[in-house]
Parts: sequence; C-alpha cells; structure tokens
Amino acid sequence: MEAAGAFIQAKNVYHSRLGKLMRLLQIRGRSLTAAEEKYARQWLDWGFDMEAIAMAYERTCLNTGGLNWAYMNKILQRWHEAGLHTAEAVRTGDR
Repeated sequence: MEAAGAFIQAKNVYHSRLGKLMRLLQIRGRSLTAAEEKYARQWLDWGFDMEAIAMAYERTCLNTGGLNWAYMNKILQRWHEAGLHTAEAVRTGDR
C-alpha cells in the first residue's frame, strides 16, 4: 500500500509539472503528441525548473519564430550537460 501511494503521489506531481509546462509553452486545447511528451518528460527528468525551461522557450522563439521542439531540446541538453538546471544557474553559467 505504501509503495502504491508513493507511485500515485509521483504521478500526480509529474502531471502537475507537465500541465505547468504545457501552459508555459502555450499549448491549450489538446494533449501532447507522443514525441512532444517524450521531450517534456526528458526535460522534467533532467530536473529543470520552470523558469529555466521558460528561458529556453524564449530563446527558441526568438531564434526560430515559434516553438521548435528539437531546437529547444538542444538548448536544454547543452544546459543539462553543463549542470545548469535552474534559471539562476543558466544566467551565471551559460555563455
């Protein structure tokens, strides 16, 4: 029972964070596709805070004219490899 409760709690937290991510990316009125959810899950699993993801989204939109999942993933992958998972870390550590 305890393990089941922890599993449900973890799922609820994930779905809450996924909902926040979808609002941040201005995705309304539809579910994520399987490929989009794979990207989103990876970013959440990497431990990014929402503000860092928002920064990557802004850079993506400025450089591509809109949401480009692969482009945004490259930004976040580079930050992840550099250990930059919070907005503050990105501001001080990304060149």
